[in-house]
Amino acid sequence: MFTFNFILPFVAVIFAIIGLIHLKRGPFFVPMHRKGVSDMIKMLQVTSGDIAVDLGSGDGRVVIALAEAGAEAHGFEHNV
Repeated sequence: MFTFNFILPFVAVIFAIIGLIHLKRGPFFVPMHRKGVSDMIKMLQVTSGDIAVDLGSGDGRVVIALAEAGAEAHGFEHNV
Protein backbone atom coordinates (compact mmCIF):
# COMPACT_ATOMS: atom_id res chain seq x y z
CA MET A 1 0.00 0.00 0.00
CA PHE A 2 1.37 3.40 -1.04
CA THR A 3 1.50 6.16 1.47
CA PHE A 4 1.22 9.86 0.92
CA ASN A 5 4.87 10.39 1.88
CA PHE A 6 5.96 7.99 -0.85
CA ILE A 7 3.87 9.59 -3.63
CA LEU A 8 4.48 13.25 -2.75
CA PRO A 9 8.07 13.51 -4.13
CA PHE A 10 6.98 12.04 -7.48
CA VAL A 11 4.05 14.44 -7.75
CA ALA A 12 6.34 17.37 -6.87
CA VAL A 13 8.79 16.38 -9.61
CA ILE A 14 5.99 16.12 -12.17
CA PHE A 15 4.68 19.59 -11.27
CA ALA A 16 8.22 21.00 -11.40
CA ILE A 17 8.72 19.62 -14.91
CA ILE A 18 5.40 21.06 -16.06
CA GLY A 19 6.36 24.43 -14.53
CA LEU A 20 9.71 24.45 -16.33
CA ILE A 21 8.02 23.71 -19.65
CA HIS A 22 5.69 26.67 -19.16
CA LEU A 23 8.57 28.96 -18.17
CA LYS A 24 10.33 28.12 -21.42
CA ARG A 25 7.21 29.00 -23.43
CA GLY A 26 6.77 32.32 -21.62
CA PRO A 27 3.76 33.76 -19.85
CA PHE A 28 0.30 32.90 -21.03
CA PHE A 29 -2.25 35.47 -22.22
CA VAL A 30 -5.23 36.17 -19.98
CA PRO A 31 -7.50 38.85 -21.45
CA MET A 32 -9.14 41.39 -19.17
CA HIS A 33 -12.94 41.58 -19.28
CA ARG A 34 -14.31 44.60 -21.12
CA LYS A 35 -16.38 45.60 -18.08
CA GLY A 36 -13.24 45.49 -15.96
CA VAL A 37 -11.43 47.77 -18.41
CA SER A 38 -14.19 50.39 -18.35
CA ASP A 39 -14.41 50.22 -14.55
CA MET A 40 -10.63 50.66 -14.29
CA ILE A 41 -10.69 53.72 -16.56
CA LYS A 42 -13.44 55.27 -14.43
CA MET A 43 -11.52 54.60 -11.20
CA LEU A 44 -8.33 56.10 -12.63
CA GLN A 45 -10.16 59.30 -13.64
CA VAL A 46 -8.10 59.56 -16.81
CA THR A 47 -7.93 63.03 -18.34
CA SER A 48 -6.26 64.48 -21.40
CA GLY A 49 -2.61 65.12 -20.70
CA ASP A 50 -2.17 61.92 -18.68
CA ILE A 51 0.49 59.49 -19.87
CA ALA A 52 -0.14 55.76 -19.42
CA VAL A 53 2.02 52.71 -20.11
CA ASP A 54 0.69 49.15 -20.28
CA LEU A 55 3.41 46.51 -19.95
CA GLY A 56 2.27 43.21 -21.41
CA SER A 57 -0.55 44.88 -23.29
CA GLY A 58 -1.73 41.71 -25.04
CA ASP A 59 -4.49 42.57 -27.49
CA GLY A 60 -4.29 46.27 -26.56
CA ARG A 61 -7.79 46.70 -25.15
CA VAL A 62 -6.50 48.62 -22.09
CA VAL A 63 -4.27 50.86 -24.22
CA ILE A 64 -7.15 51.60 -26.59
CA ALA A 65 -9.49 52.41 -23.70
CA LEU A 66 -6.90 54.72 -22.14
CA ALA A 67 -6.40 56.52 -25.46
CA GLU A 68 -10.15 56.86 -25.96
CA ALA A 69 -10.39 58.40 -22.47
CA GLY A 70 -7.87 61.05 -23.54
CA ALA A 71 -4.56 59.77 -22.19
CA GLU A 72 -1.39 59.41 -24.20
CA ALA A 73 -1.24 55.62 -24.03
CA HIS A 74 1.64 53.29 -24.90
CA GLY A 75 1.49 49.51 -24.88
CA PHE A 76 4.46 47.14 -24.87
CA GLU A 77 4.18 43.43 -25.61
CA HIS A 78 6.97 40.86 -25.74
CA ASN A 79 6.19 37.91 -27.98
CA VAL A 80 8.54 34.98 -28.30
